[in-house]
Amino acid sequence: MKQSLIILLLFFTWFSSFAQQKNEQKTRPKIGLVLSGGGAKGFAHIGAIKLLEEVGIKPDYITGTSMGSVVGALYAMGYTVDEMETISDTTDWDFVLSNTVKLSEITMVEKQYYGSFLTELDITKKGVNLPGGLIEGQNLSELLSSLTHPVHGIHSFLDSPIPYTCVATDIVKGVPVSLNQGNISDAIRASMAIPSIFTPVEYDSLLLIDGGWTRNLPVQEARDMGADIIISVDVGASLLKREQIKSMLSVLDQTSWILSTQDTEEQKKLTDYIISPPVSEFVSMDFSQSDTIMKLGYLEASKQRVIFEELAKKIYPNGKNEGLSKIRLKPSQYKIVNIEVNGNKKTSTKFVKGRLNLKKGKSYSSN
Repeated sequence: MKQSLIILLLFFTWFSSFAQQKNEQKTRPKIGLVLSGGGAKGFAHIGAIKLLEEVGIKPDYITGTSMGSVVGALYAMGYTVDEMETISDTTDWDFVLSNTVKLSEITMVEKQYYGSFLTELDITKKGVNLPGGLIEGQNLSELLSSLTHPVHGIHSFLDSPIPYTCVATDIVKGVPVSLNQGNISDAIRASMAIPSIFTPVEYDSLLLIDGGWTRNLPVQEARDMGADIIISVDVGASLLKREQIKSMLSVLDQTSWILSTQDTEEQKKLTDYIISPPVSEFVSMDFSQSDTIMKLGYLEASKQRVIFEELAKKIYPNGKNEGLSKIRLKPSQYKIVNIEVNGNKKTSTKFVKGRLNLKKGKSYSSN
């Protein structure tokens, strides 16, 4: 009888501790991580995330715009800081951010013409149209599709290991649009479709461009997801000072960002902690400076290390967030059962299948 009482007492002690831990997980404040746009300057986000992880903070929600949407998506699906650093260092950004096609992918007949023209025109039944941007973004889309392959089976980004939302701009209505379902690589591509540089993206019934034109720091979106505490990393550029506005280009640049900058100031009012890496000396296309920019993000976040350590101790039972240590979904193997070519009229089916270089009965992965 005494042994039964001891076992029963131990069970109730364990159950009480377990219930208390579960209750703390449910009631503790939820943290939202907000990552701004800024082109290559967005590599600073990786450095800031590294510092937050060191003090035990992992966000419950992530929002991002433009380059912030890229880093945010990778982190949300489970990429580690080291993996994101490797991606930034090893990616051929000159190739990714261009319309270049590898010569190995061009037929012998086309090689003599490749690279001989300044631009391409779209020819439709209604006539000839100028492209919507200098870069179609095929290479970028392929990179994003490859990187996000582990979550291609997830329709809602809110079902990622860390719930995630990115922001683009509806170019027709001129308003920010929250994207958290559908094809995640297309959503990211839309969020970073810089006007006149990248072509706009058709997403569902919307025509979208870079979210930075309307909401470069998506704090409200993180609040809407349920975040109680907001940590923002802002690498967006400030408006030019009067003495810097000296040319037609500087005037155009200033007018392009006025409304977005005003919105960012309003979003900052909704932020609890803000990290602003000193990256103003860099431009949006300084992708070759990824290491330096990441270090600046880490160093700037380190200035608030003690503050973030205290935050972690305050909101987590063990002083750090252990509830989001989910492993990224592994890429699946796909076995090719059959290959069909439909709608082809001008090229032989045999030629198309040959160019695909896929074989029936063989398995392939995204790698």
